Amino acid sequence: WASHWPAALGLLAFHWLELAYFEPASLTAVAAFISAYTIVVLVASSWFGAGWVRTGDGFAVLFGLLGALSPLHRDDRGRLRLRVPGSGLAAVELRRGSLGVILVVLGGTTFDGVTRTQWWSDLVGSRREWDLTAVNTVGLLLTIATVAMAYLVAIRVLGVLAKDDADLVEQARRWGPSLIPIVLGYSIAHYFSLLVFEGQSFLALLSDPLGSGRDLFGTAENTIDFTVVTADQIAYTQVAAIVIGHIAGVIAAHDKAVERYPHRTAVLSQYPLLAVMVAYTVSGLLLLLNA
Repeated sequence: WASHWPAALGLLAFHWLELAYFEPASLTAVAAFISAYTIVVLVASSWFGAGWVRTGDGFAVLFGLLGALSPLHRDDRGRLRLRVPGSGLAAVELRRGSLGVILVVLGGTTFDGVTRTQWWSDLVGSRREWDLTAVNTVGLLLTIATVAMAYLVAIRVLGVLAKDDADLVEQARRWGPSLIPIVLGYSIAHYFSLLVFEGQSFLALLSDPLGSGRDLFGTAENTIDFTVVTADQIAYTQVAAIVIGHIAGVIAAHDKAVERYPHRTAVLSQYPLLAVMVAYTVSGLLLLLNA
């Protein structure tokens, strides 16, 4: 199975539950999603073979792409080696649907910032339950579409400036790896506070996973310490993650351009991609400030 589109759809479903569904923290909803997701993976793996997990499981594909940024890698003999963080991006080749995975995550984390603004609160108003879910679903899809459209427009302009006759799909895949550091930066900004605080409840949830009042391991009464980090420290971490991700993305795109085009063309071709990356970064920072 060569396409990553099933992975993109799986991650879209995850973001829908997290950001659009009216009761994302419901144990019943989470259990239903995990069960359905697991069944789909098992059935697909039995039908297409175990290798389907590497190409069809959204989280496997996403972590595989993010792994290109890792300072560790395996050499030709399977041994762990150190490398410059991010250097693995040069070897990433996107297949059908890979860009969909990247843009779904980038758009999903952007929409999370949108939902925290006063503007979105005013738009949603007093909507509840499925009415709220419908509005959130439209917002999520429109945000992903906007992020994707901005990238594709930049790639089209890049091709014109570089006089590159490759079609839009090929060019979009070629430059897609430069978005991976931005995806990581957005993901850290999105999930950092959740990991720090909700991660502390892991042992409590382990004892009572369905909220039925059980205490299987004697840890159900564990509480969350909200003084572990301050609000300022969370904000600094989020800003640093977004900015560093942007810088790494610009460097990756520049290296790809220098490798493919003559110097003057390489510099000229980077303006549209740089513009959209700056737009991603500025919008991310503005959403953080208005959250």
